[in-house]
Amino acid sequence: MSGSITHRISVYSAIVCLSLTALFACAESQPKAPASGVSGTVPLFDNHGTLHHPITTTQPMAQRYFDQGLRLAIGFNHAEAGRAFRAAQKQDPNCAMCAWGEALVLGPNINAPMDAEAIAPAVAAVRKAQER
Repeated sequence: MSGSITHRISVYSAIVCLSLTALFACAESQPKAPASGVSGTVPLFDNHGTLHHPITTTQPMAQRYFDQGLRLAIGFNHAEAGRAFRAAQKQDPNCAMCAWGEALVLGPNINAPMDAEAIAPAVAAVRKAQER
């Protein structure tokens, strides 16, 4: 019986060690501070792929934030995608697609229905996009 207890302790110890290793690895891979020249606190990630969809804007940072929002939305990180789309709108207040992106991520998706509290902001974002 003591062999069985020793074996269980060894297995639990291994699980704890692996969990801590994974935790520290994830902590080290967190995004760095925003690149210089980026307004606000929304970081620009350089490790989420290269998907690019050209939009009508004269502001390169708006394009970068829009692309990031699109990549994050496709990856189902809707909260972070919304931050990126709002950052894009700050860079170019006339960007219709940036407002559209915000409306997109406030709507329902395959993983969750639309939150009732998101209806008004989504409708407002759609209206902004239509006005531009």
